[in-house]
Amino acid sequence: MFLFNFFASSHMTSPMQDAVVRRSFLGRLAAVGTALAGVVVLPSTSAAQTSGAPTHPADAWLDALNGQHKNIFDCTSIENGPSGWTFARNFLSANTGAVYQLTDADVNAIVCVRHLASVFGFNDAMWAKYKLGASQKVNEGGVPAVRNAHANTASDLAKRGVIVAVCGMATSRIARTVAADAGMSASEVEADLRANLVTPTARVVAAGVIVTNRAQEKGFTYTYVG
Repeated sequence: MFLFNFFASSHMTSPMQDAVVRRSFLGRLAAVGTALAGVVVLPSTSAAQTSGAPTHPADAWLDALNGQHKNIFDCTSIENGPSGWTFARNFLSANTGAVYQLTDADVNAIVCVRHLASVFGFNDAMWAKYKLGASQKVNEGGVPAVRNAHANTASDLAKRGVIVAVCGMATSRIARTVAADAGMSASEVEADLRANLVTPTARVVAAGVIVTNRAQEKGFTYTYVG
């Protein structure tokens, strides 16, 4: 209707009046465009609300990991899971090498062992005591392993700040399996496992899938190890 009225009136006016009308019309179009542009650039409040959400006490330890570059390595299988420590070592070495010249303090790495890889979250004493190699079907040289073959590597990386996150749900499952085989109390076995992790800085988390989620919410990038 606006355009119709404009063109109708333009045929009934003098050239000078027509020029005035055109300027008025273009000015109103510019005002409309400015208003629309203002609508487009209005900031969204949803992102701010998400980032401002309070940290659950169980996840507070992640806030202390404030390096410039952060990555979590998600390990799930007996076959590939231990490669998480290899990837973490490469992540540290490349960042602190000749190209980037960062320090270990600039880099945070979490090796999350969950699902079947969770067995690598416990020290050699637990492997010997509860026969974890036989129980969890981890072989070394064709026979059930009697030790955690990756404990030394995990300990070396822990000295550089790498943290091992062990799935709590898988820990409970392992404890139940061990207890059923040995006629022991599952709760006692689980308490023993939780007290004997692969490194002094390792920690049992509610679930591996939870820590991979929470870490990404805290700014960690994610690598699936398998």
